[in-house]
This record gives sequence, C-alpha cells and structure tokens, in this order.
Amino acid sequence: MTRIYFLFITSIFINTGCAKLTYVTSQTVEQVRLVSAGESIDEIIEKKQYDAETRLKLSKIKDYKDFYQRFFNEQIGSIYESYIQLNREYVSYLVISSSWEKIEPIKECFPIFGCFPYLGFFNYRDALVYQNKMKSNGYSTFLRPVSAYSTLGKFNDRVLSSFLKYSDRELARLIFHELTHTVLFFRNEVEFNENFANFIADELVKRYFKDSESKRLNNSIMREKNKLISELIQSRVHEINRKLASVKIGKKKK
Repeated sequence: MTRIYFLFITSIFINTGCAKLTYVTSQTVEQVRLVSAGESIDEIIEKKQYDAETRLKLSKIKDYKDFYQRFFNEQIGSIYESYIQLNREYVSYLVISSSWEKIEPIKECFPIFGCFPYLGFFNYRDALVYQNKMKSNGYSTFLRPVSAYSTLGKFNDRVLSSFLKYSDRELARLIFHELTHTVLFFRNEVEFNENFANFIADELVKRYFKDSESKRLNNSIMREKNKLISELIQSRVHEINRKLASVKIGKKKK
C-alpha cells in the first residue's frame, strides 16, 4: 500500500520542471507516512496505550467529526480515524516569499492540487534552506510552523500529535476547518477556501458548545472588528503596491 501511495503522488508531478520534481520527491516519503501509518484511535482509547489526556482529546476529535457529519448529513469516510505521534512539535513549515517590488506572495503550482501562496516542508532544516535560497535571490520571506493540513480528501488524513496542544474549543475549530477542506475546495482559490472553512468552523463551534446569545453577540462583534482590521490592512497593501509600481515606472523611464 505504501508503494502505491508513493507511485501515485510522484506520478502526479512527473511532468513538472526538474526543480519542482526534486522538491516533491524530497517531501513524498514523509507525506506517504502521514497518510498510510498510524494507530487506530478506537484501539488507543480502548486499550489505554496513551495517557488519559491524549485519549480524552482523541475521543473529543471523534465527537467533533461525528457532529460535523450529522450537521451536514455527510459521510466523510475514514479521515481522522488513526493517530500518529510525531517526533516534532509541528507537522510542517510554510515558506512564503514575495518580491520587494510588490506585497504579494509568489504562487507555487502543482497538478491536481492547484496553486498556493507558499511552499511547505516537513523538515524544518529544508524549510530554512529554501528560505535562505529565496533570500539570496532577492526575495522577502516569512517562515511559519503549521500544526495541521489537509490532503483535500485525496487520502485519509490522520490525527497528528500536533493537534492536541489546542484547547477544546480551538481543537474543535481546527477539525471543523480541515474537514470543510475535504468537502469543498476550489483550485487556485486559497483565500476563498480558507475564509469559507473559517466561517463554517466558527459557526459549528458556536453550535457544538451551545454558546449563549451574549457570547454569540460578543463573537459577532469581534468578527466585525477583525473584518475592519483586515480591510484596513488590504487597503494599505494596495496603496503600498501602487507606490511601488510608480517607483518601478520611474526607474524604467530613466
């Protein structure tokens, strides 16, 4: 089965450029492990192989998934039925790169999955090497750790130990968010996909934890404030990009 996964993933990218194929090949081994290994969550809970807190968190994740399926009357399959204990704090690391001439991330594109405004690495050192390479090529970069990700329903994602550091409410939100990606995901529309998954997750969290009207109101006010902040940031980004564009034009005229 592991060999089948490996052949499938690498065959997806066989027609891409050499550099991209090298990247994919380097990430494939860990990706295959993360969609094929793992211990049954039901067995972990029943046999008490792990500490009580871990078993409790895994039980709650099962409840969150069941709640999601009941709410939408949607059977998701075997996603989040197995658990993997990672040997690191985070599952992966994203490197976001941008030209100094425009505040806009460089998109990395892959067959089937589409384009993304970042490049992900399972190994922190690999992420640093790539970040330093982009810096040396004159790009502005940002590296951030990631606790969870989705294969968009292509494989049966595992629950990872990096999930368990979240509080109950944040853990529920994480599960609802990632499950939404497996149900609905538009190619090359990362911003829409993330906003949609956030919206669904926020709404389900309120219903799962049976928030009071006052708490819902406070959350609504907070969302409006965050929306205003986001709009302000976007307007400033557009303003800065216009200024950068005028500087580029001025340089060309000379």
